[in-house]
Amino acid sequence: GGLRMVSVGWQVVQGVLAITKARHIERKGFEALRVSTRLQLLQLACAPHAEWLGHCGGAGVRVASARHYAREHLRALQARHGRGVRVATVEGSDVFLRYKHHPDPGMVLVVVAREHELAPARKQLRGAANARTTILLPAEGEAAAASSTRVRSALQSGDRGALARLCGERVALALVEMG
Repeated sequence: GGLRMVSVGWQVVQGVLAITKARHIERKGFEALRVSTRLQLLQLACAPHAEWLGHCGGAGVRVASARHYAREHLRALQARHGRGVRVATVEGSDVFLRYKHHPDPGMVLVVVAREHELAPARKQLRGAANARTTILLPAEGEAAAASSTRVRSALQSGDRGALARLCGERVALALVEMG
């Protein structure tokens, strides 16, 4: 997250989290929660870091990717934080390894890699002629275990401890209360 970026020399002025299209979730074989419910959960997740982290108000469902969202909102972000602001998108190594990345000048890509995907991600980075800055960060702590599949499993099995480790206490409690 933002603290990891600071640890590698970047100043983070704003973070925006987005929800994906329901169709993406349904293609994995699961029923998607309503957009309003997912936004409420996202708000709970962002709350402890509200001074710099928020959500996109549902705009994520209207774009194909974080990069598209960032490009559409670049001018607004520059107006708010100054023309020198650089926009970074963050994705997991599974996404980075699955899709071809086209050069996106002026943008930064942060890839958070699980341990077993770190070497393949490094290899793909070396072979890519990319016109943007790419930062590869090994997943640490809670991020190393983050997985929507693990969240669904913990929810189905009633494992509140695992759910809290994966989503945080506030989001876990809300998910359990939803049934």
